[in-house]
Amino acid sequence: MLSDILRAATAPAAVHAYEAAAAQGRDPAQVITANGAFGLLYFLLLVPTWIVGSLWLSRARENAALIAPDRVRLSAVWAWLGWWVPIVFLWFPKLIVDDSWQVTSSAAAADARGRYRGTGLWWGLWIAYLFAGKLASNPAIQKRIMGINNGHQGVVAALDIAVLLGILAFAAWVPVVRGLSQAQTELARSYGSVW
Repeated sequence: MLSDILRAATAPAAVHAYEAAAAQGRDPAQVITANGAFGLLYFLLLVPTWIVGSLWLSRARENAALIAPDRVRLSAVWAWLGWWVPIVFLWFPKLIVDDSWQVTSSAAAADARGRYRGTGLWWGLWIAYLFAGKLASNPAIQKRIMGINNGHQGVVAALDIAVLLGILAFAAWVPVVRGLSQAQTELARSYGSVW
């Protein structure tokens, strides 16, 4: 998402660079811009971000399985593959988070920090972000709906909605991670061990 924000911020300059190249008779596809570099940054950050997120999700699931293995519905492998496998990526990661938090909150003290909080807002924004990004970068949709005839014209428009949804999804994700992590840490402390 950071790369999406940086691409959106550098998109107007990229459009001008592409248009200037075209006006000079150069191929706009050969123009190197910060916008293109941030697109590369996306792919460089994708794998490490997936690893960190999957490690966290795997650990949260493992902790919940220690408390109530019968209430954790998916195997450990889905904490890693659930983000990528077609169709199931639409609900498996959320299911693991929900199971982990519900198991943890039922075993924790009844204070406000240990209680389960809904994850629907975060997940809805996340799915909207994924689909907005895919739709906005689809050349047929750019041409038909947005009236964009080439990819360079669509640099700005294609990112605006996806970036906004990505920022909102991240803002909704932070309390989910912090809340579940804190609830599990406090539960571990109450049992005198660290998971």
